[in-house]
Amino acid sequence: MNIQIEFQSIAAGEKNGDFVLYEELAGGTLVVLADGMGGLSFPEQAAKTVCEAVRYYFVNNEVSNPLDLIRRSIEYADNVLGELCYQKKSKMGAALTLMYITNMQLYYTSLGDVRLYHKSIDGTITQLTTDDVVCIENEYYLTVCINGKGFRNPIEVQNIPVKIGDGFLLCSDGFYKCHHINAYLQNKKLPPLQHRKDDCSIIKVDIR
Repeated sequence: MNIQIEFQSIAAGEKNGDFVLYEELAGGTLVVLADGMGGLSFPEQAAKTVCEAVRYYFVNNEVSNPLDLIRRSIEYADNVLGELCYQKKSKMGAALTLMYITNMQLYYTSLGDVRLYHKSIDGTITQLTTDDVVCIENEYYLTVCINGKGFRNPIEVQNIPVKIGDGFLLCSDGFYKCHHINAYLQNKKLPPLQHRKDDCSIIKVDIR
């Protein structure tokens, strides 16, 4: 199995609140996309911090069960962000979606509104994640995120088998609110992103 990854990420302003991380590890392939919360302080630092904390936990801890590995890495990232919030005396947060491919299985989890799509070999496109948002007076707010305060409910991790010919797309809300998912999943190479009012990021993962 050959995993090919490409990404694009553009900022709406001077700093990009989205952060992309992917790496081939000893046990599998880790891909993470975080979207720092613009209504809080230092969104770009929040996104970078949680992604790098997840990677650190994966690299430095031997946990054989991928479900437990993902849950513990998210909890670790939340603790790291909590320490940063304390140091900066600020409120920070990020939405995050993580995918981990190992032994022909995809394990994934999502906290917030970063989406994960799957394209099967027959061309069927399915949104695997559900947005954790609520709409109040035409304004959308996250109901789940990483903000350094722990989690009310257990972190849910899903898994599906991976087949040759599968494609996956991770994207921030700045992308899927302005672009057509099908066009980016069907193309062999990612078309260039256009500058928008929000930070915009996409990661394409092809199984070959």
